[in-house]
Amino acid sequence: MKNPTALLRSTYSRSLMIRLTNAGLAFGVSILLARLMGPEDYGAYGVILSVATLLAIPLTTGLPRTISRDLASARVNEDPGRMRAIITMGRHMFLITLVPLLIGAVIAWRFGVSVAGLSAGVLISAALAPLLAADANRMAIMQGLGQALRSQIPDLIARPLGTATIVTVLLLTLGTTGPVLGAFAYATATLFGFLVGALMVRSTLREIPHQAPLQAPTWRAFLPSVLTLSILGGSKIFTGNIDILLVDHLGNLREAGYYKVALAGMAIVALGTNSTTHVAYTRFAEAVPKRNLKVIAQQSDKAMLWSFVTSLVVLAAIAVLGRFAILIAYGESYLPAWEVVMVLAGGFTLTQLLGPGENIAMLSGKQLLAAGATIIGVVCTIAAAFLLVPSFGSVGIALASALGSFVRQLLIAVIVYQQFGINITATGMAARTLRSSNSE
Repeated sequence: MKNPTALLRSTYSRSLMIRLTNAGLAFGVSILLARLMGPEDYGAYGVILSVATLLAIPLTTGLPRTISRDLASARVNEDPGRMRAIITMGRHMFLITLVPLLIGAVIAWRFGVSVAGLSAGVLISAALAPLLAADANRMAIMQGLGQALRSQIPDLIARPLGTATIVTVLLLTLGTTGPVLGAFAYATATLFGFLVGALMVRSTLREIPHQAPLQAPTWRAFLPSVLTLSILGGSKIFTGNIDILLVDHLGNLREAGYYKVALAGMAIVALGTNSTTHVAYTRFAEAVPKRNLKVIAQQSDKAMLWSFVTSLVVLAAIAVLGRFAILIAYGESYLPAWEVVMVLAGGFTLTQLLGPGENIAMLSGKQLLAAGATIIGVVCTIAAAFLLVPSFGSVGIALASALGSFVRQLLIAVIVYQQFGINITATGMAARTLRSSNSE
């Protein structure tokens, strides 16, 4: 058993500390915007960000995950030429995908498509999407180069600090704020975070030798990977953001504001899982291609345990103090958000017991099967939402989201078991622990 000092120095712990700092900053920004805007405008702001996030899914999930995976593999195989080629292909793919996204947004605007009741909402979302994508790909390059901790700093620290600062400046200058100004502040802060990250990784990129790749990457393999990983990697993003759009469609912007506050609480619930995922990915990137079953099982158990325990602790705190915290931080008008966050947090915590299957499936070449599991999960979410909303309102959408996430993770755990014969769920970890105890 590691001593407490060694535990605190571990990569998982340091990653968790970065995520804790981000959670605090993001929570502060959420409070600031929610109080300044009120539930309805804050809901509109949430819808704009959700649309931007959904538009950017191919560029913020499929492309970054492909870059990170292939870059890590090339680094392990000591192929600097392939590393440079992968980064170049990623840059070209980003530019190629960006053009139809922006053209589509302009066409939608011309045909009168509105977002959150704003005629220019689709243009605002489309303008924000490339900034989110650029920052995600910067982080992917840093992760692929083995800089799991440093890669998180620009996105998790610089962005929320920048958003709060810019909103405050706009408020003092203009005397008002709203969903459009909030989105502008978020976009500017995202650009700032990207520039900070680009400066951080610049020196590392210069150290990569310029030479011909031992194994050149091909578009024939690169493009399908981006497509399938967009579905797989975007599952959590899609599920989390489709909630807001469903609330807007089935309810109203005020309820979307409640849901946005609930998602701010979910960011705290999920911080343990997110920090663990960033670190575990680099370990899986080395173990999965080599089919090192022992390391895969060990890292899976460790990641699952960290994710579940941290989520459970925060869930308990929300159950006891959540209503009081919302009342003090956001005000009485946002109290309905407590029931939503309790359902979301409970479902999320339970889902962690199914293990970190997405990373393993992605690295093992089973993206298509995992993508199918994701589609099934999303269909379950949407179908359940339409059934539950008439009786439970926004809480019904939270229940539907939890159900869809559980179905997706369960199916992915089955895929991993079929591929490696490893049960990555809590029952598998318990069986491995019992066997280890008996052998001793």
